[in-house]
Amino acid sequence: MIEYLQELGYTDSEGKPLSWVEIKSWCDLTGTILTSWEAKLLKQLSSEFAMQQNKKDHREPLPKR
Repeated sequence: MIEYLQELGYTDSEGKPLSWVEIKSWCDLTGTILTSWEAKLLKQLSSEFAMQQNKKDHREPLPKR
């Protein structure tokens, strides 16, 4: 599954989670057949990745000493 997510891209070009349309398009273009649970897992992994990236990007800078 991680290989699929790497090939798809973890997020869209704006850093948002992959949409169902993007996952479906990728499947259609590559001939990849996913079960419903695999598609749901890819969507969830993308959402989690985007959320973690968003947290990382919005951290407060450390105070200077």
